[in-house]
Amino acid sequence: MKNSNTKKEQETENEIPPIKNLRGYYVIAYRNGDIRKNTLKPSKNESIKEFMEGGTVYTWSDYKELGWRCVKVDVTFNEYENKRNLKTKK
Repeated sequence: MKNSNTKKEQETENEIPPIKNLRGYYVIAYRNGDIRKNTLKPSKNESIKEFMEGGTVYTWSDYKELGWRCVKVDVTFNEYENKRNLKTKK
């Protein structure tokens, strides 16, 4: 059975939708700029909760004194095409 889609329709079906940018998210960061990527959350409380998860003897106030901060960030995704990997086999 032949595929009745035209070439243009097939290209449209194979396109990957763009990744949505994240605006107003929170992440835990150290004073030198290091961030804990797993703490990227939509609310400050969720971010701190993820950071503190795992049981620690320190409180969030202790971590703040050590230089940790919960900062609001906007994450922008830049996509590019890797043409070498997009070639199809014939």
